[in-house]
Amino acid sequence: MTDLLPTDIVPANDTEAAILSRRAVRGFLPMPVPRDDIEHLLNVAARAPSGTNMQPWRVIALAGQPLSDFTTAMVAGLQARAETTG
Repeated sequence: MTDLLPTDIVPANDTEAAILSRRAVRGFLPMPVPRDDIEHLLNVAARAPSGTNMQPWRVIALAGQPLSDFTTAMVAGLQARAETTG
């Protein structure tokens, strides 16, 4: 798999290798991810290019009640939009 990676970056683990090789992984476990792991992966992912230009990322991470509140608001907004657009 390392032949797909830039030569100046050596991934520290398989997760970093997956991000650096631009693979999409969509498997989720039922347990929460430790905050330190999330921060580390965001730091690695921030180095991924955006199209033809490097743009800074802006990330908002939610968990617990704030995530539930956000999800409820998004669903309500999408339902209202669906009702008005048919």
